[in-house]
Amino acid sequence: MSNFSTFFPSGGGGEGSGINSYAPFKVGTIDNDPPGYITSTGVYTNPVDSSVWLKTGSTLAVDGTYPNATQGGISYAGTNEDFSTSAVAKGIVWNGTHYLFINNAFDRIDELTSAGVATGNTWSYANQGNNSPRGITFDGTHYYTGDADLEVRKWTSTFGTPVSSFTASNITDFKGLTILNGSIYIQEGSYTPKRIRIYNSAGTETGDWTYTNPSTIHGGLTNDGTNIWMTGQDNTAGGTGAVFKFTPAGVFTGVKFSTQAQGTNSSFLTYVNGAFRIQLESSTNQRLYQASYGDETARTDSSGSGQPLFIKLK
Repeated sequence: MSNFSTFFPSGGGGEGSGINSYAPFKVGTIDNDPPGYITSTGVYTNPVDSSVWLKTGSTLAVDGTYPNATQGGISYAGTNEDFSTSAVAKGIVWNGTHYLFINNAFDRIDELTSAGVATGNTWSYANQGNNSPRGITFDGTHYYTGDADLEVRKWTSTFGTPVSSFTASNITDFKGLTILNGSIYIQEGSYTPKRIRIYNSAGTETGDWTYTNPSTIHGGLTNDGTNIWMTGQDNTAGGTGAVFKFTPAGVFTGVKFSTQAQGTNSSFLTYVNGAFRIQLESSTNQRLYQASYGDETARTDSSGSGQPLFIKLK
């Protein structure tokens, strides 16, 4: 193939199109029609310039392969881990190797593999002064947990004795927490106003922000290294369960995804490599939601050719 024109409809093009742009291609129903097109994934790797395109109506899980491509939607990945012997967990976090979750039924923290399978490693926090632990987060070195007594405790990886602790000021009920760039974000349990308070590691309050949606909070806070994600009920969608994305300053980014179709509201959650593992409210179930590249809506060329549109990933 000498150029794009062989597989573009008449009048089409795209040689100079940038990442995330759309272009139509003539494709068949079998692999390599045209060369480089894979029907099962919808991926077309153009052999002329090695650009990579994804057929609309198809998505690929975010894995870092296309760092400049715009992330698509976030949806249920079809997995459901039921920890029926653990009762209702009150926090979950990813430490780069394993998930850890708070197991209130047995006053302990349990370790899970990346697939959500218990490793058998557990740490007791009984008699450590914790009253109803709520939330766990990780800063790369230390863990932080919160509790109903409004205490935040800092731990090493062995969870033996807290390294330090502080009482969160200006809140009356503790829901969840996450740590981002050295700041600890705590979700208040009160509903008027709904507020996130921010503390440094010494326990000094450094700021706060309020929000109106979600309308009901569920205790879930996590971060993706840049932004804060929060679980709750979406008051623009009839109070259904959802996850919302905020900047560290508390500005809603407009990004959210629903968890309601899986049967119950989402509660505690953690983020890893474009995916969220979410603890369901009043349940032993944890479910995986995966971010994706691409456009979930199948689109065709509006110029009249009727050929499918592709989005450029690379």
